[in-house]
Amino acid sequence: MSQRKGRQYTQTTLEVDSQATTAEKNDGAKASGATGLTEDGPISLGTLRTELRAEFNSYRDTMRSFLKAEMEGLTKEIRDEISSLRETTKADIKTVHDELMGKVESLFSMQKEAAVTQSDMEQSLSDTSDRLTALENSYQTLAADQKKLKEKCIDLENRSRRQNIRILNVPKTTCQPYL
Repeated sequence: MSQRKGRQYTQTTLEVDSQATTAEKNDGAKASGATGLTEDGPISLGTLRTELRAEFNSYRDTMRSFLKAEMEGLTKEIRDEISSLRETTKADIKTVHDELMGKVESLFSMQKEAAVTQSDMEQSLSDTSDRLTALENSYQTLAADQKKLKEKCIDLENRSRRQNIRILNVPKTTCQPYL
């Protein structure tokens, strides 16, 4: 009996049939090609351990190959899904890109129209500004001429009043026409 990590391990031999001895059964098993199993003999712990290890290795190899095949299948499926998503995403991006390019071109054409309208308005404003300047100059000239004429008219009225003859002590009567 040996102790490992707090557990007790006991090595015992399982007996299937108590009539044959262990040595005879092992010799018979070796001769028949079996791995320690006989119909009526005990199995030693070493033989059992060897058989279990072989079964475990076989199971492990089977599971390893099964898991590898599953992993490869899942990997292929994931790659296909990623490829499909990539294609879908590319198509969606292209659609959005085309829509945005159409909108950008529309904005460019609207901007060009606005630029043309702005240019026309600037030209019209420039022409109107030139006309306003000419009108202001004309107004100043006309205002100066009007001032001169007003002064001349006042002067002439004053001269005319001075040249009038004033007659005093004559009654005002209405004239009757000659008949």
